[in-house]
Amino acid sequence: MKFVFLLILSLISLPGLCQEEDDLIEKLEQDKKKQAEVAVKIDKAHEDIKASVFNAPAELKKIGYEKLNPEAFLDPKVIGVVQQMFRENPIRKLSRADAKKQILDRLKEGKVKNYFLKNPKITDGIVDLIQDSEAIPSLIGIFLKKAELKLYGCIWIVLIILTWLFKKIFFNKHWTRGKSILMGLMTHFFVTVISIGIFYYLFQKEIAPSVRIISRYF
Repeated sequence: MKFVFLLILSLISLPGLCQEEDDLIEKLEQDKKKQAEVAVKIDKAHEDIKASVFNAPAELKKIGYEKLNPEAFLDPKVIGVVQQMFRENPIRKLSRADAKKQILDRLKEGKVKNYFLKNPKITDGIVDLIQDSEAIPSLIGIFLKKAELKLYGCIWIVLIILTWLFKKIFFNKHWTRGKSILMGLMTHFFVTVISIGIFYYLFQKEIAPSVRIISRYF
């Protein structure tokens, strides 16, 4: 009798159990479909990120350069690639603290790294220069001003010749060693100030973003 009762009960509940099983299978299939859609979206996002990352070596190859060299910097297209490389620098996307840590981690143990560790202001300044979108690209833009570069080169040569003539005419052989050294240092300092002033005048627009950042620390 018990057996018959259990048999009837199982037959009555079987459709409900089958329905629950079907619902469970359908839900699992829906979840699996959603997971597949999410995986596709993630893969697409990764592909988009890869496509958006600026590949400087590939861009250089497109314009006929295997690597950067002094001759390459005469080509405006190369300058454009290098400027874009700095604008797309991954360090720019890091926090200031993480960027500073990454730069220090890349330096080998030695005098240079110790110097930066002892002078955090200089390290902070370098981080700000690298993370700024225009500071370094603007400096690189100096190479595009070929006429101004040639003019500055000529002025620099003239200054060297004038310095030599000034020493030849006005420096006295009978001066003491100390006075000769002092006068030499003063002359070179004066010429350096003139040279920097002329350079700033010719390339003020390109230098301005870097000067703005550096002036925060000095």
